[in-house]
Amino acid sequence: MVVKPVSTSILKVFEKPLTISLFLANGYVLTVIALLSRLSPETVNVTSWLYDDRYVEETSLRYYIDFRPGYPSLGKLPIHLIYLYTGGSELAVWIYNVLTFNLSVVIFYYLVESLKRNRRSTLKAIVLYIFNPALFIAFLQPHADFLALALTLTGIYFLLRKRFGMVALLSALGFATKIYPVFILVPAMIVANNRDRIILVTAFVSMVWLLSLPFVIQDPFMYLSTFIHHLYRGPSESIFAILDGYYGHTGFVHPLFDAAIYYFQFTAVYQPSHDQHFYYAWRYPLLKYIALSIQLAGLIPLFLYTMKNWLRKRHANNEISLYLSILAFIAYLSLSPTQNILVHIPAYALACILLASNQDKLSTLTLILYAITNGLHAMCWGLFYQYIEHVLTAISNLRVFLVALIYLSTFNLLEELRA
Repeated sequence: MVVKPVSTSILKVFEKPLTISLFLANGYVLTVIALLSRLSPETVNVTSWLYDDRYVEETSLRYYIDFRPGYPSLGKLPIHLIYLYTGGSELAVWIYNVLTFNLSVVIFYYLVESLKRNRRSTLKAIVLYIFNPALFIAFLQPHADFLALALTLTGIYFLLRKRFGMVALLSALGFATKIYPVFILVPAMIVANNRDRIILVTAFVSMVWLLSLPFVIQDPFMYLSTFIHHLYRGPSESIFAILDGYYGHTGFVHPLFDAAIYYFQFTAVYQPSHDQHFYYAWRYPLLKYIALSIQLAGLIPLFLYTMKNWLRKRHANNEISLYLSILAFIAYLSLSPTQNILVHIPAYALACILLASNQDKLSTLTLILYAITNGLHAMCWGLFYQYIEHVLTAISNLRVFLVALIYLSTFNLLEELRA
């Protein structure tokens, strides 16, 4: 008599869409990782990317004080602590990646569901998000990408409920993880009233200051160098890199030497070079400004919508402001002269939120093409390295086309919302 209710309860759990989503996500990821480990065992050695952690530990240096990593504190220190207290255990890093990935899937599910879409659209969004090939690069390179995405999605979840204090908190935590989650402040500032804007700015600045204070007190210049060095990066893996004749990857010139001094000291002793992405000299400087102009053009729909509401003294629609901000964010990343497969984890996830509810075939086709593009880009980092110039040329051109398709599909969605 007891067995039947228990078995019925278990079956009900497995009928839940979230449970199905997590089962699919973990099954897919673990299957591909297992295949990769058989085909190329060195590929799945995640601790090989923690060379800076080994160096810091061996030399007794301290992150953000004696040594500048490539990521803000919440993006680097959890992995470093795992490395430190588990003796560089590969299993511990994998567990961290799997847990943060599952967290992102759960939050993604609840966010899509909160948009009041039908079950079919919700499952389609989840499936498309899960089968993004770029996810495997995030698993193989422990850089807190899933944690940053989870914070971004949670911030959007609270934005739709106009919980601006939580939006500010999550934006600050995201900024201290991978910088880009700060973009959700844009739609929040558009839809908030004056009182809520004060809360947003005050809470965000206060939290960022509190998270930064331990490092700023000890060495403000090294901490600031963590953020400033990104401004000097050159083009890579994009149509602009190809036009300028650069076919290398992103990253530091000399990862350990560069990071042990302030960035302004590095620029004083090292000349910018056309061969080094980290401190780059453009062969055709005009391309840099053309790229920036194209990126800024992606902000025009959001700017026009905001100005239209401001001139008419009308409150902006929460969903429309969010969707236009996501559209601008995707365009800014996808049209950037500096491409990196990891930036297409948040961009693709947000594209799934935008387009997966659309019933038209164009939206689904756009997301499938986006996933295929990410797969090709991911393979450029390994299998097809010898053909990287030709493959990246195709990818760069395809991404420009994809941005146009995403704009077209999103405008169709916005017309439905206005109606």
